[in-house]
Amino acid sequence: MKPILYAANATTFTSNGLGALADAISCSVTEERNGEYTMQMVYPVDGLHYSDITLSSLIKCELDAGRGGQMFRVYKITRPLNGQVTIEANHLSYQLSHIPCAPFTAGSANAALAGLASNAAEACPFSFTTDKDTVATYTQTAPASIRSRLGGVQGSILDCYGGEYEFDNYVVHLWDSRGQDRGVTLRYGKNLTDLTQEANIADTITGVYPFYQDDNNYVQLPEKTISAESAANYPFPRTIALDCTDQFDDAPTVAQLRAYAQSYISKAGIGVPKVNVKVAFVNLRDTEEYKDVAALETVELCDTVTVIYEKLGVNATAKIIKTTWDVLAERYESVEIGEAKSSLAETIATAKEEARDAVTGSALTQAIARATDLITGVTGGYIRFNRNADGQPYEMLIMDHETIETSTNIWRYNSAGWGFSHDGGANYTTAATIDGGIIADSIVAGTLTGLEIDNGSGTFHVDSAGNVTANSLNSSNATITGGKINIQTSSDTADYITLNSSRASASMQTSGLYVTNKSTAANPNRRSVVNGAAIVIKNTSTDTPMITLNATGSTGNIYATGNISADKVTASTQVSSIAFRAESALTTGYSALSTGGLYLFNSSGSITAMINQSDGTITGSSYKTLSSGNSYTGRTATITISGTTLRFVNGLLVS
Repeated sequence: MKPILYAANATTFTSNGLGALADAISCSVTEERNGEYTMQMVYPVDGLHYSDITLSSLIKCELDAGRGGQMFRVYKITRPLNGQVTIEANHLSYQLSHIPCAPFTAGSANAALAGLASNAAEACPFSFTTDKDTVATYTQTAPASIRSRLGGVQGSILDCYGGEYEFDNYVVHLWDSRGQDRGVTLRYGKNLTDLTQEANIADTITGVYPFYQDDNNYVQLPEKTISAESAANYPFPRTIALDCTDQFDDAPTVAQLRAYAQSYISKAGIGVPKVNVKVAFVNLRDTEEYKDVAALETVELCDTVTVIYEKLGVNATAKIIKTTWDVLAERYESVEIGEAKSSLAETIATAKEEARDAVTGSALTQAIARATDLITGVTGGYIRFNRNADGQPYEMLIMDHETIETSTNIWRYNSAGWGFSHDGGANYTTAATIDGGIIADSIVAGTLTGLEIDNGSGTFHVDSAGNVTANSLNSSNATITGGKINIQTSSDTADYITLNSSRASASMQTSGLYVTNKSTAANPNRRSVVNGAAIVIKNTSTDTPMITLNATGSTGNIYATGNISADKVTASTQVSSIAFRAESALTTGYSALSTGGLYLFNSSGSITAMINQSDGTITGSSYKTLSSGNSYTGRTATITISGTTLRFVNGLLVS
């Protein structure tokens, strides 16, 4: 059916618009699963309505399977060549690239699609539907175009919920499964071959070498490897190592390891080629081989087909992942059969369900898998070669739009290096240059080898000798071991060792080691200071010394404002005296024990009583001996001297 031309501002498409493009030489529509949806038409410059075709014009094309007319907006018209131009257009749904959406959060696929419309920053003529009941949290943290949130970026709706899109002009459907299995079978290798598919067959993995390894155990099979049943049909075995360590909490038995490996072979499709076959009907319809692919004329995008590899003795299930429809002839030009996958990494919701059955790996393994998905799943894009005056290429660009001026993501390669830009070429944040420099926001590697690591500001540095300079080292649970640990600073004036917890802190300064009790109920305001001259325990609220152990020359003194309790006090050298007194005014007197005896002092400092060490006599302000009022009973003596009562038990003064 002939395409029909509409004005750029048309919103309804039931009429004949500006008229049919009756002189179209060719017109085809290409649609890819969750990917590109474009039209290309060759039209003569003297054809009907040629002068009405402008950039942004709309062209309606009738497609397969009774889907009705689909609208495509012109974005490129080439220069005339031999009296013909090539017109390229994107599906009407690409208009969603220019409708921004405000940030929002949703808890299901249906709510997320509804949120795109309700949070649109401009009028949105599109509606959204889905049959998916997947429950998962979708979060959009910044304004973005609605089309980008449908799919194509990390965290998009497709990334979160999975599914298959169908774009029907102003209606966007997200199907759990857009296609169906119509019973179509393709027999490969008899009359139909494909170079890409032959390469996939040659690269097919046929067996695994399973093993388990931890600090104390290593388990493998006596036969070491297990092969798929179809392995013998390949020219030679292709076996890979399979690390099963993450699949077991403890070391498995040989039988358990074998059972897991056999299950993995079945689930991972070991021994079954990956399918990638492109069937071009235009080259087959008049050949004997057409009968082998004729059934594919009845399929639709996202349908499931079975590919039989008779020589290998295996069957593979694959999807129609790309179709090209001849609008004028009303039939397929080609279909492409391949593995069912989105253009992004595995979806969040699906990954959660499949994690129990998948072989998990290290951060490096996961990074490799994600990179592989992104690169092999990419759709669209433009490649441009810049040439010098002699027509020789000197630079290659890979872009997300046709020109560098309209592109956001750009890869650039030339003799000076290569780089990637997120901002249209203003800055290349990932790059490798001819002077040996590599720039990257993130590097994931199994082993990183080099002489030095430096962040450029001097706050983090690792030199070739293994010395680390860092402003801060944080760990939830760290252990440092070694024969010698030396922590030092180049400054002698600042705190250079600080240890902190919720209850205490320690700080080493030039004036000493400070240990502070921060929050215990028993002693909420205590701090100890240790230096070369003394140990001081202070009340931090008043900074008052409570206990001081002072060392001056060959002598030492203990001063206490509070209490000192000890089971035993021992001096390594002879002590001439011990004084017990209050630091405040002498209002209650004090006592002193020395080599001469025990002395009692009044508040003015005068001796009121004394027990002489040499002869045991007791004297007061005037000499007195034991008399009435003084008693000795058993091991207890009570003596009153000048109004002061002394009580001894077992020879020890107790009051």
